[in-house]
Amino acid sequence: AGQLRRLGLHGTKLGDEGVRIVLEAETVTGLEALDVSQNQLKESATLKALAARPWESLEELDLSGNQGLGGKLSDLAGWSRLPQLKSLALPKSVTAADLEALFPAPSPALRRLNLGGAKELCTGAPERVAAMAEALIGLNLGMSRVGDKAALTLLASPALATLRELQLYGCSLSDKVIDALVASDIDGLLTLDVSSNKLTDDAMANLAAWPGLRHVTRLRVGNNRKVSAAGYQALMDSEHLKPVRLDIGKGAGAPLEALRERFGEALIVT
Repeated sequence: AGQLRRLGLHGTKLGDEGVRIVLEAETVTGLEALDVSQNQLKESATLKALAARPWESLEELDLSGNQGLGGKLSDLAGWSRLPQLKSLALPKSVTAADLEALFPAPSPALRRLNLGGAKELCTGAPERVAAMAEALIGLNLGMSRVGDKAALTLLASPALATLRELQLYGCSLSDKVIDALVASDIDGLLTLDVSSNKLTDDAMANLAAWPGLRHVTRLRVGNNRKVSAAGYQALMDSEHLKPVRLDIGKGAGAPLEALRERFGEALIVT
C-alpha cells in the first residue's frame, strides 16, 4: 500500500464521485503530491473524503479549476495535513472566509501558493492572502486583476520577502507596483511575470535599474502596450539583467534586432 508518490489527474473530469473513488484506494495514502485540478468538483463530501484519508507524506495539493468548491473549502478546516502542505493551488472562486478557516494562523510550511484568477479574493482581501504563510517562495496571482492597491499591500508583507517566483500577469497593474517591488525587501527573485498589465517605459527603466534583477533568470514583460522602444532600451542597458528567458510577448514597438543582439537565444517573442 502507498506505493504512489505523485498523482496527476488534471482535467480528467472525473467529477466528485470519480475523485472519491480514487481517494479510497489504499495505494494513494503515501502520495507526496496530488493534482485534482479541473475535475468539476463541487461537493463538500469530496473535501471531507480528502481530509479523512490517513495521508503519510502529502505536501502538494492542487484543487484549482474546481469553481464549485468556492465557499466550501472551509470543510478542510482542522485537517491534520494542512500544516504540512508546502504547495497549494486553489480555485479562483475561493473566498476570504475559506482562507481564514484553512489558515487561522500563518503556515510555517507553506512555500508555494497559486491563486490564479481569484479576482474577488485578491482585490477584496489581500491581507488574508499574505496571512496564509510565514514565508513564501512562489506566488501566482495571474489573471486575478489584483490591482495596485491590493498589490502594494501584498508586496509590503514580510511573508513575500523570501519570494523566488512571482507571477502578476493580467493583474491591471500600473508603474506604482514596480516602484513598490524595487523598494521592497524582495531580493531573491528568479522568475518574474508582469506581462499584460499597464506598465510604461518608466516602469521598465525602474526595473532595469533594480539590483534585485540580477537574480532574475526568467522575465516576462510582454503585452504592456504603453512600453515603447525606450522601455526595451532600458532593459538592454541594464547591468543587472542576464536572463535565461526574456519574453516580450508580441514585442509591439520593440527594437527586435537590437534585443536579439543583446539577449540572443534568451529572447522570446510570442
